[in-house]
Amino acid sequence: MFRLKIVLGYVVLVALFLASTYLVIENTLGPALQQDGDVALQRTALIAEKSRRLDEYSLLEKARFVASRDDLQQAMINEYPGDAEYERHVEVHKLLERDQIRFTEFIAPKNEGIRNLDLPLAERRPADHEIFMAIDRSGRGVATLGDNLAHWMGENVARDFPLVLEVMESGEPRLASWNWSWSATEDRQLYRVAIAPLREPGSDATVGAVILGNLVNDGVARRSQGLFAGASSGEYTPDSDTREAALVPEVAFFRNGRIYGSTLSTNNQRALADQLFTDDDLPTDDLERFVDVTINQTPYRALVRHFNRARDQNERSGMVLLANMETTLAPVKHAKALTLRVGFGVLAVGVIFLLLSLHLYTRRFAQIEQGVQEVISGNRDYQFPNEGYHDDAASLAHYLNVMSAFLQGKAMPDDDDSPGDWSDMGGASASGASPQIKGVPLMMGGASKPSRDAAPEKPTEDVPS
Repeated sequence: MFRLKIVLGYVVLVALFLASTYLVIENTLGPALQQDGDVALQRTALIAEKSRRLDEYSLLEKARFVASRDDLQQAMINEYPGDAEYERHVEVHKLLERDQIRFTEFIAPKNEGIRNLDLPLAERRPADHEIFMAIDRSGRGVATLGDNLAHWMGENVARDFPLVLEVMESGEPRLASWNWSWSATEDRQLYRVAIAPLREPGSDATVGAVILGNLVNDGVARRSQGLFAGASSGEYTPDSDTREAALVPEVAFFRNGRIYGSTLSTNNQRALADQLFTDDDLPTDDLERFVDVTINQTPYRALVRHFNRARDQNERSGMVLLANMETTLAPVKHAKALTLRVGFGVLAVGVIFLLLSLHLYTRRFAQIEQGVQEVISGNRDYQFPNEGYHDDAASLAHYLNVMSAFLQGKAMPDDDDSPGDWSDMGGASASGASPQIKGVPLMMGGASKPSRDAAPEKPTEDVPS
């Protein structure tokens, strides 16, 4: 029972220390890492929005450049013989194609290998734009670049996008987000477009507009993710197992409750949209907010950041950055696992060491107990050995020998005629020889014993007077 109490006490103390350490890690390191992750997401979102704004300014600068070409402005108002609409389409198409070739085949190869950040706005990537068209004063298409897009000649673009007419009326270039498709049977995709007015040469009168647009898709999301990972240009492909690569957030672009481009798989993208945009009462005034989502049984911390809606308050477009919480909190998990392993190791080694120490300590007392049984069974000459004993057991064995001698009436160490040195008793018993101790019992209860030769005093009697 004594051993069990000692071991249980040790186990309880180690368990309390282990639980305290575990709770400290859980309640301090975990929240600190999550807070750091939120700050990192906010800073990453700021970087992403600045990069997006640079891309938009680049698109706007290119649209202005194309719209400022005198020959294109003149081609929009020229009088053409024969089929004037067709002839104007051919001429404008040729001029638009000239500028597209300039962007893609002359400027882009010259800047290959140069960081996008270091390029002028008119030369930034992407160089090839998915929407590259010119429309007339009424808002109808004159010419559009692309394969098999001749049917767009004469199409009323302003009917679906009235902003085109507003730009021509104000004469100020504008940026906008469009859900666009080249065919009624195709699913509409998200485009970021720049609209620049075409003016009549030598006049402020607007004769049309040039529209350039970039598709917002998975490739754009991967390029943004590459920017977060430190890639200066090009599409990012995560191929590293390092923690730095694992901490790069996932990216998704949305507009009005639909995700148009992301670094997630199709199923995960759909799961994200279901959790973010199913509530019709989502706040629209907050530029950013944090949301906890679970995708494919993996917890994510999502930062939903809306783009600037100063001109169009009804538009709800923006981006979502997702941090994998398992990766973010991995140090907490590792610290807790290491604490448990070390704690259980210390507990196991400590219990083994404690049991072994207690066994070695109490083994001598067990031997003394056996000696007491010998004495009780009648072996009055038994001497308790103390060689090789620790101090406590050796002291107990010595005094048991003294008590045994006293009970047998043998001389005590403080007798004048005590034979030999009592300190040799243990050594004699250890060698197997019986001690030769003779004497009479010590008197108990007095500081000194009476002399043998002194005559006993007679008791006095009280005589009545």
